[in-house]
Amino acid sequence: MIAVPSLMALSLMIYSHRERAESLEEIGFTRKHFLHALRLLVAPMLAAALLLLLVGYWFKSMRNVDDVLLKLATLPLWGLVQQYVLQGFKRGEQAEVEAMVERAAELVREWLGHGDLGRLINAANAP
Repeated sequence: MIAVPSLMALSLMIYSHRERAESLEEIGFTRKHFLHALRLLVAPMLAAALLLLLVGYWFKSMRNVDDVLLKLATLPLWGLVQQYVLQGFKRGEQAEVEAMVERAAELVREWLGHGDLGRLINAANAP
């Protein structure tokens, strides 16, 4: 029951990409980036997994080893889903920043072209 909202959000994101005809490369899933990220993260991920297993063994809190190993095996998939969601936020923020920079450039061009500070202020306050 807990997974239902997350799965609904994920399905809406995938639907949005399909409606906009965005390819996997356009949304950030490329082999080049994946292999680069894998090279950077494989050693820290293995070290963290080993540390978790050792701490669990040391404190005798590992009741079912198969369950622990399953959870550790699914962590990379969980990380991929998190990165997919964060990539969407990053792309949205990037579009907003680009729009603000473009609007600021328009205002400066208008001000330089007309030399009237009052028009610049009025243009800046216009929706």
